Amino acid sequence: HFLLHNPTLPQSYHELYIQQRPQRQTLDMSSTLASVIIASASAVAKVFLIGAVGYFSVLFPKKSPILPRNFVSVLARLNFDLFLIPLIFETIAQGVSVDTIGSFWYILVSAWGVIFLSYVTSTVLGYLPFFRLDSAADFDALRIAASFPNIVALPILIFPALCEYKIVHESFSELDMNQDDPPTEAEMYRDCVARSNSMVFIYFFAWSLIFWSFGHQKLVKIGKLKQTQTNEGNSITIQSTSHSLHDEVGGQQQQLTTENDGGNTNAAESTSLLYSFWKALKETCKSPPFIAMVLGFITGCISPLREALFSPGGSLRFLGGTLEALGTCAKVVGTIVVAAAIVPKPKEKANDGDDDDDDDDDD
Repeated sequence: HFLLHNPTLPQSYHELYIQQRPQRQTLDMSSTLASVIIASASAVAKVFLIGAVGYFSVLFPKKSPILPRNFVSVLARLNFDLFLIPLIFETIAQGVSVDTIGSFWYILVSAWGVIFLSYVTSTVLGYLPFFRLDSAADFDALRIAASFPNIVALPILIFPALCEYKIVHESFSELDMNQDDPPTEAEMYRDCVARSNSMVFIYFFAWSLIFWSFGHQKLVKIGKLKQTQTNEGNSITIQSTSHSLHDEVGGQQQQLTTENDGGNTNAAESTSLLYSFWKALKETCKSPPFIAMVLGFITGCISPLREALFSPGGSLRFLGGTLEALGTCAKVVGTIVVAAAIVPKPKEKANDGDDDDDDDDDD
């Protein structure tokens, strides 16, 4: 403004400033892009490092791993029931209210589009020679897995790391910067984290509704089909010695064929659109995460209750602080569980003699 409007400066200064304006804009865009890339790389690196901790905890020490394989499922359940549900409640309670819920409508709509595109993409790729599977049941299960990925554990760890950067929390936070007492960096960071986590869990609600109405029923049918095929193979092997088992498997196979042909009225009813939607809604409403979301929304709408739980010095701050402490664990433990679950199982040894020799050497 000084260079453009100061009449005491020579005309050459004005012309030089105007000529260099595109270069300055390019530099500003490059600086912004570099800052975004650095923030993204740092957030992803944090996830990979925590994942590496979970991955190698299953492998080392070899004789007595820090995280035994048979404990991963127990840890996953512990994280879901004790850590993730408090995180959902306290995040929704602090970040969502009657005034802000209207601004998140597009998340519910986008969830349907994202899952639909994922299902279509995996279906198209499945028909290509390099990705084609021989088993139709395995292909259906793969499409469900690609369409309904884990959308909680990684986002709630990545977004807070992104919000630490000024370029992110200034763009993402909705706090008023033009007020007489502008918000601090710490306040904008907390607002950015609360909004991002609220978006994750609102998306999770739509994800749950679609999964229970479509994905879960599809997986159940695939599981029944695979179990029937296994039982059928076992009945052929022991047909001469177990005629009763063969009859039972034959009855299961006949029932499955009848369901596929549409002859069973109950099966046709269960696959109807209305029944599927009702079952999905019922299962979603009974799930603990949904109950935590509803309670969190009610708490967020009652200002005195929200202030008592989460404001410094509130009468119920001890309870809100406890929920926040438990929720903080969900981010790290969830990533460790995901990484530990993908560790390949060791190959079985050829004979027991090698095991005996190894035991002798250990002794």
